[in-house]
Amino acid sequence: YRYETAKKILNEPPYLQVLLAEYSNVDSAAVKVSTAYAIYPYLANRANKFTGPQLLSRQNAISEAIKISNNDGDIVISGVSDFSGNDIVLVPASSSALILVGKRNYKGRLRIKALANNKIALVNIIDMESYLPGVVSSEMDESWPEYSLAAQAISARSFAFFRIKQFAIGASKKPFDYDLTDDIYSQVYRGEERTGPKTRQAVEQTRGVIMSYEAKIFNCLFHDTCGGHTEPGDLVWGGTVVPPLQGRPCGFCYHSKHSQWKVEFTQKEIIKALDLKGEIDDILITKVAPGGHIVELLLKIAGRDEPIIFQAQKFRIALNPNKLKSTLFKVTKKGGSFEFTGRGWGHAVGMCQEGTRGMSEKGFTPLQVLEYYYPQARVIKIY
Repeated sequence: YRYETAKKILNEPPYLQVLLAEYSNVDSAAVKVSTAYAIYPYLANRANKFTGPQLLSRQNAISEAIKISNNDGDIVISGVSDFSGNDIVLVPASSSALILVGKRNYKGRLRIKALANNKIALVNIIDMESYLPGVVSSEMDESWPEYSLAAQAISARSFAFFRIKQFAIGASKKPFDYDLTDDIYSQVYRGEERTGPKTRQAVEQTRGVIMSYEAKIFNCLFHDTCGGHTEPGDLVWGGTVVPPLQGRPCGFCYHSKHSQWKVEFTQKEIIKALDLKGEIDDILITKVAPGGHIVELLLKIAGRDEPIIFQAQKFRIALNPNKLKSTLFKVTKKGGSFEFTGRGWGHAVGMCQEGTRGMSEKGFTPLQVLEYYYPQARVIKIY
């Protein structure tokens, strides 16, 4: 691989925090640990791996699932009667140990935080390079070409670093201090559930490599299928212009199963999702991005003089982004329903994942793929 070297080199991969969305805001959760473990108070210091002085040590693994719950602000762990706290970190004795949360295994550490109303949140604290195989294997399939997996590893690492930067400058508005979630609203992360030799190799071969623009980490976005053209991020999401995210023609994702789709929503479904009052007379497209994705649309409401204008991505997410797969669609009214016929899946900003698959199958290297989807960006190694 041909990499540039950053002026400032980190000594080691940073630790980050990933909210396990499936288990946030629950009354209790079952956890297993494959080795001996210790418990520490949570400390908001990334350099210390988010832990303070040890509170408790146990020499045995947790072989049977234990219940973790919130009792008026104190974390209660089944079988541990001499401990209480409202924000703690469970640390396995071995770095190769696995923590089973629900049905998924995770490496690293488990933060347990008491929330309001006797709820709890579970957060995976893990170093960047141990985290990434779980992302690459969740965002792409192990069977995909190694070059596409390597491109995904670099994009995912860059995305995570940008989120750490947002956390550091206080720009991220979250209910408490974590860097990412484990779902499509950050990047999909399923722990060790799907990781295999190819995804681990893709991460190892690109260790410490990220994308930058003008010596700064940018929001290195990616999506499943663009449908033929990626779009400017400032048009899709708003905000300032980022030159590497200004859109590119893509003729490489034609093989995607999401290349064409059709879905229907009833009047009631749309009204409920958008919290509207009154029947919808029509849905009209008012602004389109250069590649054809809708930027803005309006809804004509019966009995209302002024139409309601929606940003297209917010409209899509409100309805259901897994059903209304992209904003590259045409809409037709059919009686009491609206039919959407479209192409692609995702927000269409940055790297098209199915496009990387197509490019890799044609022999494009990871750097060629990344330099195509993120023009003017540079590929640099920071540790």
